[in-house]
Amino acid sequence: MILPSSHASSNSIHYALQRLSDETVAICLLIVTIILVGCTFMVFISSVNLDIEASSPKSMDFSSTKGGGAIASNQSYKVADGRHVETESSSVPNLIDFYVAGFPKSGTTSLLYAFNAHNETSISGEEYCGLDKRKFSTDESISHLKRHVFDHLDLIPNVKRGVKCPTSIFDAVGLRRLSEVSPGIKVLVGVRNPVKFFTSFYNYRVTEMYDRGERYYIPPPETLIKSEWKKVSADMARFELSLLQYNKTGTNQDQLNKLVEMKKSVQSIPSRIFIYDIEQLEDKDEERAAQFRSDMQHFLGLTESLEPFPHENVNRRKKQHSHPEYVDICHSAHDGLRKFLLNQASETGKWIKEEFIFSPDVIAGGKDYFLELED
Repeated sequence: MILPSSHASSNSIHYALQRLSDETVAICLLIVTIILVGCTFMVFISSVNLDIEASSPKSMDFSSTKGGGAIASNQSYKVADGRHVETESSSVPNLIDFYVAGFPKSGTTSLLYAFNAHNETSISGEEYCGLDKRKFSTDESISHLKRHVFDHLDLIPNVKRGVKCPTSIFDAVGLRRLSEVSPGIKVLVGVRNPVKFFTSFYNYRVTEMYDRGERYYIPPPETLIKSEWKKVSADMARFELSLLQYNKTGTNQDQLNKLVEMKKSVQSIPSRIFIYDIEQLEDKDEERAAQFRSDMQHFLGLTESLEPFPHENVNRRKKQHSHPEYVDICHSAHDGLRKFLLNQASETGKWIKEEFIFSPDVIAGGKDYFLELED
């Protein structure tokens, strides 16, 4: 047997150690590389999660924001009557920025369609009147509203979110609750000739009954001078009785007594109100109509113009299905009711023109034409 020399043995050991050292270094480098790649991936995932959480409804803190869409520096704009009105620019999302609060049959659906088509507004295609339900507490009502917002509206900055409930104007509880989470919310209120309002609202309730396949007692319209049916009454045609609740004008004792009789009260609500007449939505004078839309645009703090308003009237759309209970207020059978409503309408128009629109919190869109329509 021939034994290896000590020199050959030494070379073999040296080679083995060098090879082992190279492999160890390679493995260590591989491990370090894997760790670095893993850390980088984790940082990326964390940043994505933060972005998702930032846009998630659960992480949006609405309680600390102001109305008008943001907490931001104020801007001013000029409306048709020459006044300069401040509005707020958008930076921080708010719960609700504007409220289409009434009156029924006064063009609120036309506004809904216009806002649905606008790039800077988000509003549900359905009415939301949950805020007015007194059977719910304020916390419950706001919780329901948040779910509605999360389910139906855009939750991104620079978009004004709104809800529509045309009967909300009758009871200030809804806006009072909403103002607790959106103190600067802006309110849009449409009016019309009170006689036409009463007629249209009454016939709408008749149509509603048939559309739902229901049958119930429909009171003669004359009985609604002293009573109410599904929010239809001569008192509801006295727009000032609803608007007085929002504390934009002084209130005399007779008005306070009437509010108490109707189970209403005056509440301090800081919201600004944009009031318009339904006739302004279909104004054929293009220059005047454009100025009216501009007033509304700037009231809401929008940068893009509003397009001409579409028209929607459920009773006109279903005119071929006229029902026997419909009231024709011009028929001689309703002379007494018509005269009563006309007398009320005169007082309502006078109050709106001489008191309501002079509040610093009230803007009359296209003021000159608005005043003409209220005569």
